[in-house]
Amino acid sequence: MTLRARLLLSYLMVIVTCVAVIALALLVLLREAPTQRRLITGRLTIEAGVVQRLMRQPLQSGVSPEQIIRRIQNTNANLNGRLLLIDEQTTEVLADSGGQLAGRRLSELGRLERINGALVGEFEIAGTRWLFSTRQGIDRVAPIPEVVVAAEYDPTPSFRDPIFRELLQPMIIAGLLALLVSIGLAALITRSVTRPMQHVAQAAQKIAAGDFSQVVPVEGSAEVKEMAVNFNQMAQQVRSTQHSQRDFLANVTHELKTPLTSIQGFAQAIRDGAVGEPAAVRRSATIIYDEAARMNRLVGELLD
Repeated sequence: MTLRARLLLSYLMVIVTCVAVIALALLVLLREAPTQRRLITGRLTIEAGVVQRLMRQPLQSGVSPEQIIRRIQNTNANLNGRLLLIDEQTTEVLADSGGQLAGRRLSELGRLERINGALVGEFEIAGTRWLFSTRQGIDRVAPIPEVVVAAEYDPTPSFRDPIFRELLQPMIIAGLLALLVSIGLAALITRSVTRPMQHVAQAAQKIAAGDFSQVVPVEGSAEVKEMAVNFNQMAQQVRSTQHSQRDFLANVTHELKTPLTSIQGFAQAIRDGAVGEPAAVRRSATIIYDEAARMNRLVGELLD
């Protein structure tokens, strides 16, 4: 596997891991804090505020809690759920539209807490879970019972939560877009890292083939730039060495060619009988001997 492929694969693994972790975190958060529960509680808080304002005047006029609940149910058919009137201090149920909880304390039936002045929580009756919320009266002159509006609650897994289903498609699209953009950026980064190294590798192959004129561009990261500078310096040294070798061979050839020419000429004259007199033969032999000695000295100098 090439370096470029390894870098790209490592980037993809990091990107996919990050996207998977983000998706898993979102799933956990949605499961731990279901949007359906928050929506129901918010609606109940608003309805409790409306009912609280409707019952304020009748309660101050001495109307019983049971009559107030029946009156509100008759005049507000759109009010879904269960209505309770409780004592603010003890949470004792004074009236219940379901007719089951009168006289019992809401704090004993389930979990509850105060959030921004509203009493919020849940309880279970006869196997049915109820979410409830209150909204305290505003500017009350005298203490009056507190309204509780409750609604049946069937916990829905996060993957069936309508809000989650609405968010799922945008999340998938955003994740895929982020993945594609990240892959593109990873490819660009990988290319910027490997391209200078590819230039060096190609130049090294051409130098090995005998083309010593190669110069690679100095680009990329600091380490890659340093490698390119060192490579160019090495290539320059190789070119200088090759030039020196050519000059050396030319000089050696010239120095050896002169005595060889003399030796060849006088030897051919002796062979062809052009030199017949003994003195001329000795002179030719002396020249041949001297030139051979000269060549021997040149060879010795080269070896040294």
